Amino acid sequence: MTHDVFISHSSKDKPVADAVCAHLEAAGVRCWIAPRDIAPGEDWPTAITMAITQSRIMLLIFSASSNSSEDVSRELFLASNSKLIIIPFKIEDIEPEPGKQYYLASTHWLDAMNPPTNEQIKLLVGQVRSILSAINPDIPVQVVPVREELPLPMVRSAPGHSRRNFYLYLIAAALVVLGIFMALLNTGRLNRLAATPVPTLAPTLAPSETSMPSGPTAPANPNAVDASQIAGVWTGSAANGSFQIQITITVVSTCIPGQVCAHFDNPTLPCSGDFAFIKMTNGMYEFQAEKKQGTCGIGKDFLQGQPDGSLLYLSQGDFGETRGLLHRQ
Repeated sequence: MTHDVFISHSSKDKPVADAVCAHLEAAGVRCWIAPRDIAPGEDWPTAITMAITQSRIMLLIFSASSNSSEDVSRELFLASNSKLIIIPFKIEDIEPEPGKQYYLASTHWLDAMNPPTNEQIKLLVGQVRSILSAINPDIPVQVVPVREELPLPMVRSAPGHSRRNFYLYLIAAALVVLGIFMALLNTGRLNRLAATPVPTLAPTLAPSETSMPSGPTAPANPNAVDASQIAGVWTGSAANGSFQIQITITVVSTCIPGQVCAHFDNPTLPCSGDFAFIKMTNGMYEFQAEKKQGTCGIGKDFLQGQPDGSLLYLSQGDFGETRGLLHRQ
């Protein structure tokens, strides 16, 4: 049977692993965890190997115990060879030993210490479901609410560890999407978009008809810029490394600095909002995203008409650079 998530943990961290497993399964994510899913009399190494190769994500409960575990090292090796996405869930403030650092150096960590809270586990559930949705579009992006009554484990603190400030968890939430991108980059499962001279990354959502003026009714303004070349509804894909998004952008025929003249919709992340026109930069229309909804980053967005009639979309921000060619509907 194929599972979504293989949970790797030290037996000393079983209370945490069981709690995380319960939350994931309550949200509809299929998990494999030892010893629960090892049948009586079944060969342990064989069961572990089969479970890893039939999963999409390895969730590592990272602690001093798992850091020193040779079994966990072997599981990381198998997960890497099977091209699983590895998500470390850090419950103790320690650095990975060199062997594990090799597999975890480029992954995004989720901190959950002293002990994990419902909010931290919900954040983990959301990241797992977002990754699964990116791998398989048939999986809905929306996270099923986790039942508050699910138990949380009591976790020992590593020696000398002090409680993390609450604001670090807010920062971790903002980094979730970045973790998704980095994790998907490691898998090599998503198609690469052929490089174009300019970078891009941005989200897309349904246009808001109430906030965007139509071309013919746009107010006269001496600072208005003619955007008729790129006016219309554009759709296509854009890529950030190996991670691809689908995006729809609607542009009116006149852009006035400081005012909204475009909308974007990115169901992949998901993210949507308005584009306020800033200025022309090297022949490109430069925008600032406003009224954003969903998992949106911070950055600058650019549009430029191409000789073949396509529209170059470029985004530069805290997600890195994303680029793609869109086509008029």
